[in-house]
Amino acid sequence: ITVQTYTRRLLAKRELAAGLKAVVLIESVARVRLARLELRELKKSGCATKIAYAYRRYRSRRLAIKTVYIARWCQRWHRGHVGRKRYHALNEVRKAQRAEKLAKEALAKEALAKEALAREARDIENVKEEKDKLKIKNEKPTGGATDAL
Repeated sequence: ITVQTYTRRLLAKRELAAGLKAVVLIESVARVRLARLELRELKKSGCATKIAYAYRRYRSRRLAIKTVYIARWCQRWHRGHVGRKRYHALNEVRKAQRAEKLAKEALAKEALAKEALAREARDIENVKEEKDKLKIKNEKPTGGATDAL
């Protein structure tokens, strides 16, 4: 039942769209016919000034519409250009900040590594000193059996 509902809806929409196209076409043909009849009447009555006025009005309206379209295109192009330029500038700043952050992290890691090496070196030196002290302590003769001989 659902498939049938969707199918009927689709067919009804197509019929409506076709009907609307037909209405628009009929209206267009009627407007053209009325305009031609009006022009014919104006020519018969000798109203050349009215004909010229209507033509100039038509021509200026078309020119104004073309100008608006061109202006909109120019604005759209300019805004896109400005937006891309701003994005690239911000992207360069972002990359610089990222590089600076990575450099700081690398320097911090290097400093930690040097500190760890220094601690390890001190530990090794302390172990060596203790080993030397034990060696010296073990080499000293004790005052026991050797003194009696």
